[in-house]
Amino acid sequence: MMRWTDMKLRTVLTIAAVAACLRPAVAAVSGLAFMPVDLVTTQTQPQVFVRDNDALRPVRPDDDPDLPLYDVTGNALAFTLEKWRAGNGTVDVAPDPDGDGDRVSLNLRRLIAFGHYSVFVRTDAADGQHFVPLDGSGISNNFDARQDGAANVTIDAPQHVAVGSWLVTIYHSDDQDHGGSPGDFTRTAHQQLIVKVP
Repeated sequence: MMRWTDMKLRTVLTIAAVAACLRPAVAAVSGLAFMPVDLVTTQTQPQVFVRDNDALRPVRPDDDPDLPLYDVTGNALAFTLEKWRAGNGTVDVAPDPDGDGDRVSLNLRRLIAFGHYSVFVRTDAADGQHFVPLDGSGISNNFDARQDGAANVTIDAPQHVAVGSWLVTIYHSDDQDHGGSPGDFTRTAHQQLIVKVP
């Protein structure tokens, strides 16, 4: 015979299980604003460079916006610091109603005209930063900005984007896809915009 306390516990567990099924796995977030990759705010050194007394160094907040930019090997990127810093945009993350992951919609503005980009999820761990393509495979997380630098992209993530992880837009100065890899940072891959998922 079932005791009253067993019935009470079973009822509580049943209610909790039903409530968990009714609740979405991840709450939708909208209008998250991207910010420039910066050592102070995002723990990542800017990945574009300026010439300073014939030496290359990462850009600094007080640099002249008209300075031309280079990759770490000294190849000209063909745009200025002002153009690089002009990039901005927002992202919406919502549970995918047809799957187990999220639908991520990026609305980006003032990127590098016709620039080739990808979107990665960055997680920070004791052993460093780890990057995984937002789409899980690196096949559908690439896009090109339009002539005016705008890009409106929706990517289906196979898993929920974890709270506390970062969404990163990476500019590829070699105009190539890199699949599951973000590419060679500071040489041909340059993190431009980033946002932390709350």
